[in-house]
Amino acid sequence: MSETIGSNIINQNLPVILDSIDKYYAFSDKILSNKEKRIDIIEVEDSVTYDQFVLEECNLCFNEVKKDGTNLDRKNFTEFKIKDLSAHKIDRYNLELIKPKKGFYDRKTIEIGFSNFYINRKGDQCFFTVEKRPANSKGTTVEIYFFEKVNGNWKFKTRHKLMNG
Repeated sequence: MSETIGSNIINQNLPVILDSIDKYYAFSDKILSNKEKRIDIIEVEDSVTYDQFVLEECNLCFNEVKKDGTNLDRKNFTEFKIKDLSAHKIDRYNLELIKPKKGFYDRKTIEIGFSNFYINRKGDQCFFTVEKRPANSKGTTVEIYFFEKVNGNWKFKTRHKLMNG
């Protein structure tokens, strides 16, 4: 059930999650050489995983999560696959659902990865982390997005930047 809720929240909020995507493409243009041309595709990873680093090893990250007053219970994290995307285009960028890639490589697109999907015990608040990777993995940003259930619908509450790389 958490998997379905997670996929729905991600799909319903893609415009919020990708609202600043132009700055990643501008950054990518600076990274790529003059001969290279970026591709206007946002690759969205289909696997939502648990990232131990963000919640167990990065004190700054953990403190951002705790600011929201969430009492974390490891059992309430859910890993799942996103089976499809409700949108295939955001602004001028095409969206593609992909399997996660490992390592650094020659990339001319923006990649979006999700992790640490969490629903509290009451089932009325959740959060997840989003990693936005521009060309060649330089300038990656990790943000945490918080949502709350209001009248049966999940509404975006706030986001906090956890890391820049």
